[in-house]
Amino acid sequence: MPYGIAYSETEYARTQETGTIPEGLYRVRVKDVSAERTKESKAPMANVQLLIAEGEYEGQPLWRRFPLPIEDEEGRAAGGLSAGDKMGYARFLNPFLEAIGAPKRGLRPDAWIGEELWVRVKLEEYEGAAQAKLAGFFSKRPAR
Repeated sequence: MPYGIAYSETEYARTQETGTIPEGLYRVRVKDVSAERTKESKAPMANVQLLIAEGEYEGQPLWRRFPLPIEDEEGRAAGGLSAGDKMGYARFLNPFLEAIGAPKRGLRPDAWIGEELWVRVKLEEYEGAAQAKLAGFFSKRPAR
């Protein structure tokens, strides 16, 4: 079981109707991490569920998928990522790891559970409806 998380071939279950969370900054806690594969390269991917930790929207879930680097037994990059996966790794996973203080090599996504960080939520239209998208990850509350 690479990365200490079980793999699932199905979409991460979204069992709770969340409504729209307004754009802004939110303190969140990592609630769960499951594993999937990217569609393009079949590389490992972490599906991270976050819960808003305070305020009016406390308890509301947010999700983010992160492509994971393919590593050998010593945690060294072993290649195999598509260009899109590499971009996702650099643009999204690195800032997430920095925000929770996790190492960038020898990843253990199961160890992320319980970590807290700040996220910036932006709204984007998806299939005709506004959807919350995580646009930034921070260890401390950033200036607006």
